[in-house]
Amino acid sequence: FAERAVRFRRHYTSGNRTARALFGMFYGLHGTYWPAFREAEKPPVLMDVLRAQGYQLGLYNSAKFTYPEFDRTIFSGVPPEMLHDDHTGLSWERDRKNVDDLIRFMDQRDPERPFMAFLFFDSTHSRYYFPPESALRKPYLEDVNYVTMDLERDGELLKNRYINSCHYMDTQIGRVLAYLEEHDLLDSTIVVIVGDHGEEFDE
Repeated sequence: FAERAVRFRRHYTSGNRTARALFGMFYGLHGTYWPAFREAEKPPVLMDVLRAQGYQLGLYNSAKFTYPEFDRTIFSGVPPEMLHDDHTGLSWERDRKNVDDLIRFMDQRDPERPFMAFLFFDSTHSRYYFPPESALRKPYLEDVNYVTMDLERDGELLKNRYINSCHYMDTQIGRVLAYLEEHDLLDSTIVVIVGDHGEEFDE
């Protein structure tokens, strides 16, 4: 998919944590404005326009919409029942379930109306969970404990674990892209795949 899409190789985040980073993506403002918009509970113009134009919303989060407070910023004004963030199981299990639910949403939507989907994955967030069959790099750190970890001893193993979680994430994004392609939606859908911020490995 990346080979036939536009790739931005020099990209910058508006903050080094999720709240400020996603704020910048949706609002086009620097991440330092996050607290003021959170207090005002003011959504971005993008979401106002999509809702005004009758877009169907499929919003799924493998973390929480309340932390950081996307429910009071990016998706402020969206009815709570439309914010899906079941928080049971490991992150990779939640990611898989959310892809299942997103595909179900696309199947059941009104095809005469436009839709906007949002899926926030969590597998590549520390502690980097993935199912055993997604272990591309071995060996990897079996237990991520930042108190007992030793950079010299565990650094490369930690990175391997992260790469395995990225590999798993690719399979889940692939499921969404395959659905869009199979249903002739890919050419008429803008797909944005982006990380909210960088990652360090205890450097």
